[in-house]
Amino acid sequence: MSEREAIPVSFVEDICYRYTNSICQISIVEGHSEVRVTGFLVGRDLVMSAYHVFHNVIESNTKRARIFAIFGFKGKSLTMGQKQYYFYDSPAYLNPALDVIILQLKPDFGLPIGCTLMKERPSIHENITFVGHPYGEPQKISVECPILEPKHPIILKADDYIRRQYGPDGFHGVPDPYSVLVQSKMGGGATGSPGIVQSGNTAVAYMLTKGYPTFRSQLQPQELRYTFEKALAMDSLYTLLKIDNPRLCFSIF
Repeated sequence: MSEREAIPVSFVEDICYRYTNSICQISIVEGHSEVRVTGFLVGRDLVMSAYHVFHNVIESNTKRARIFAIFGFKGKSLTMGQKQYYFYDSPAYLNPALDVIILQLKPDFGLPIGCTLMKERPSIHENITFVGHPYGEPQKISVECPILEPKHPIILKADDYIRRQYGPDGFHGVPDPYSVLVQSKMGGGATGSPGIVQSGNTAVAYMLTKGYPTFRSQLQPQELRYTFEKALAMDSLYTLLKIDNPRLCFSIF
């Protein structure tokens, strides 16, 4: 099992240099509370992320939360003073089953190009590069992340260890035909990070959605090797979106 950790994106930016400026940190600010998550541009003014992070804001419909994105937050830069791009209240698309939400930015200038999304799922033997904002920090990158089969020793060992130490909880919702399992080493708060592959043209093939065990923040540092993540495959989104919203599907794929 690799002990490699995610590192600042500026060190290996050439791996996926096309997209680092298209990946953003999204802040959901409500009163004195702030939640941060990763997102990435998928069109001229559309940003994709994980739905469950926005669930309470969307369902409450109170309009009290401020939601904005900051692009280009990497290296040793601080978010203070950086341009904040705001979203419309109503998302362009959401699908709780896929755990995906697409938000629309209000009109503005200076946005980078959107990421290319893959319509077909790459080989399970292809490693993935994830880029995101774990713990609300500047962009980090995790390279050579393997796809794990459900019976992979990492998955089995994690399940066995967590059950023995913490009981039978923590792995709800792992079986999912729309996603793959990975060990990204991105760390907490990297939900919404795009997974980039470089076979043929560089493109986004996956998006991190949920970490397991679901209470991983309670684990001791030495226990983090018993964790893994779920990543939504873009081909699953393409298959459903072309039925749900063909116009939107055509605009982002």
